[in-house]
Amino acid sequence: MKKLTVIIVMLTLFLGVQQTKGQSTLKKIESSGTLRVGTSGDQIPFTFTGKDGKIMGYDITVARALAKDMNVQLKLVKMPFSDLIPALLAGKIDIILSGMTITTQRNMKVVFAGHYYETRKSILSLDPEIAHGTVSLLNKSSVSLAVLKGSTSEPYAKRKYPLAKIISVENYETGMKLLQDKKIAGIVADFETCDIMFIDYPKLKLYYYVLDNDNDRIAAAIAPGDYLFKNLISNFMTDYRNSSRGKAAKLYWFDSAEWFTYKE
Repeated sequence: MKKLTVIIVMLTLFLGVQQTKGQSTLKKIESSGTLRVGTSGDQIPFTFTGKDGKIMGYDITVARALAKDMNVQLKLVKMPFSDLIPALLAGKIDIILSGMTITTQRNMKVVFAGHYYETRKSILSLDPEIAHGTVSLLNKSSVSLAVLKGSTSEPYAKRKYPLAKIISVENYETGMKLLQDKKIAGIVADFETCDIMFIDYPKLKLYYYVLDNDNDRIAAAIAPGDYLFKNLISNFMTDYRNSSRGKAAKLYWFDSAEWFTYKE
C-alpha cells in the first residue's frame, strides 16, 4: 500500500510538471501581456511591409484579432522566412503567422494549430510558355527558377523540375530583380503571391499559371508541448474562419485593391 501511495504521488507530481510545461507559452503571454508573432513581412498579401514601414497583410489582420481576443498587446517580430521555425523553437517568438503551409517535415518540429487559408503552387514568368510550367520546358540544366528560402516552393520546384537550377532567395523582391534581369526563367510561389506580383509590376509583361490543383493549407505554427495554447489557437482559427470579421478580412486582402495604396 505504501509503495502504491508513493507511485501515485510521483505520478501526480509528474502530471503536474507536464501540465505546467504544457501551459508555459500561454503563461508567458499572460504574464508579459504580449503576444509575439513571428512573420517574414515579405509574402504579399499575407504579410508585407508597407510604405510607412509598418507590417500589414492578411496574416497580420489575423494576428491582431487573436491578440485582441486574448486581451494582450501584439508584438510583430520580422525575420527571414527560413529563420521562423528556429526562432519559435528557441522561444524567441510565441507563434508563427507567415503564410506557412503544413508539411510533414515541418510538423515533425512544430505544431500546426488550425489552418486559416488554402492556396496552390503557381509560377510567374516573363515568358508565356514558361509560365505554363510545362515540365519539358523547365526541367533542364539551362533553366533557373527562384523560390523563397525555407518555403514549400523550394522542395516542390526541386521535385517537379529536378534538372533545373533552383535558386533560394531571402525575399521575393530579390526574386523579381533576378527575373527582370533575365537571370531566371520564373518564380515558383503561392498563387496569391504570384497574383499580387503580377499586379505590382504593371510595366512588365508578366504571366502566371497555377501548377497544381492540390491545395496547400496555411496554418499557425506553435512550439510542441503547449497543449492549452494549441487548443486556444485551434478554436480561435475555426471561429475566425467562419466569422463575419474573418470573411471580411479575406475579402479585403484577396478580393479587393483597397490596400494597394499602402504598399511600397
